[in-house]
Amino acid sequence: MPVFERGVEQPCGFTPMLTNPPRRNQLQHPLVTRGLLLMALFTVAACTPSTGSDSSQVAARVNKSDVSVHQINQVLKRQPNLQSAQAEEAGRQVLERLIDQELAVQQALDAKLDREPEVMQNLAAARREILARAHASKVAATAAQPTDADIQNYYSARPALFSQRRVYALQELAVQANPDQLEALRGRVAQARRMADVTDFLREQKLGVRASQNTQPAENLPAALLDRLSTMKDGQALLLPAPGGARIIAILASQSAPVELKTVRESIEQALMSERRRQTVQTDLEASRKSAQITYLGKFGAPASEARSTTPASAAPFDAPVTAPVTAPVTAPAAAATGTTPSAAATAAAPQPKAAAGEATRTAKESADAAVLQKGLAGLK
Repeated sequence: MPVFERGVEQPCGFTPMLTNPPRRNQLQHPLVTRGLLLMALFTVAACTPSTGSDSSQVAARVNKSDVSVHQINQVLKRQPNLQSAQAEEAGRQVLERLIDQELAVQQALDAKLDREPEVMQNLAAARREILARAHASKVAATAAQPTDADIQNYYSARPALFSQRRVYALQELAVQANPDQLEALRGRVAQARRMADVTDFLREQKLGVRASQNTQPAENLPAALLDRLSTMKDGQALLLPAPGGARIIAILASQSAPVELKTVRESIEQALMSERRRQTVQTDLEASRKSAQITYLGKFGAPASEARSTTPASAAPFDAPVTAPVTAPVTAPAAAATGTTPSAAATAAAPQPKAAAGEATRTAKESADAAVLQKGLAGLK
C-alpha cells in the first residue's frame, strides 16, 4: 500500500516499513529538519518547473517548483517507527516540512548561497559520505551467512554468557588510596574470606569509601569483568585499579540462569553477521589502501604508524561491552552469606557497572560499514 498517494499507486513498487506510530513532533526533530534541508540541496534538480510534470505524482507546487510524492516517501522511509494508520498524517507533516524546505532552498539559490565556499565544501563532503556509504553497504552485502556450526561454536565458546550464565548480586566499593595503601589493600582482598574482612581493614586504615550494590545478569557486565567474576564463588572479591585508588567488587550472591542455544540463536546469528560485515568492509578497505598511491604531505608527512593507534581486542578495558545479548528473565539472587540483600533504593542510587547490550550490539555499533557510513550523515537520517 502506498505511503502517500494522489489517486494512483506509487511507482517502482515502493512499500515503506511501517511499525510503530510516530510521536506528533517526531518529524520536527532538528536532525530531521537538517536532513530535509540537505536533501533539498541535493535534489534541487528534482524540483523542476511544473510544465510537463506528472501531476499525479506532484504533492504540492511551490512557486514554479514541484514537491513530489517520491520526496515524501523518501523521508518517510527514514522513519522506522511508523504504522500504516499514521502514514497519511505523517505524510502531510512531511509535505509541510518539504514546502518550508523548498522555500528556504529557493531563497538560498536566489541569494547565491550555493556559491559560497563553506556551502560548497559542505555539499561536497556530504556527497563523499553518501558515496562512501553506498560502497560500504555494497561490500558488506557480500559477507557470507554464518552456518549452524558457526552459531554452535559461538555459543560453546562463551559458557559464562550462555550455558553457565549467572545473575550476580554485587557490592562495589570505590576506595580512595595512595599507592602504598593500595598495595596493602590488594593483599588484604586476596586473603579475605568474607567481605567483612575487607571493610574492617578499610575502617582501620581510615580510607575514603563509597559503597553501592546492584544486581546484574552476565550479559550486562563488561567482558573483562565477567571473565573474572565467572570463575569466582559467592563471597569472593576482586580489586581493580582506578584513578585515585581502586574498585573492590564482591559477589554477595549469584543464581544460575543458563540459556539454551535456541533462545539466543537469532542474537548470535546477528552478532556473527555484523562481525562478518565489519570484517568484509575492513578487508576491502585494507586492499584499497594497498593498491592506492597515498602520500602524506606537510605536517601529515609523519609515518602513518606514528599517527594511528589501535587497541587490540585482548586489551579491552573492564568497562568495555560484553557479548551477544541474552533474552532471558533476570531474577535477583538470594542474599549472600553476609545476610545483605541489595535494596531497590541502593540499586537505583548506586552507580551501575557500565551496561552493554552485548557483543551483537557491540559488533553492530563497531561495524566498519556503520562507522564509515554514518559519519557526517546524521543530518540525513
